Amino acid sequence: MFFCALLAIVSLFYQNYLGILVTVGILMLGSFAVYYRQHISAESFEFFMDTTLILSLVADGYNAHSFACSRTCCHHSVLYYSSSI
Repeated sequence: MFFCALLAIVSLFYQNYLGILVTVGILMLGSFAVYYRQHISAESFEFFMDTTLILSLVADGYNAHSFACSRTCCHHSVLYYSSSI
């Protein structure tokens, strides 16, 4: 809750409306997790959380591999990618 409050205050101060939207999204996800946890069994909740963790690690590995291959195949540095945006 403290993180969401801090994020909302900073977003409002700098008139970052996307940041406010992100804050609302984080609060919605948090409230959904609390609601879901109260209505399902502990084993199911742990299974969903473990599955999410494993899938995020797989996606991270794929992205790291893809980035490494794109750098070695094209012979470009990271600065090349940031300057072309």
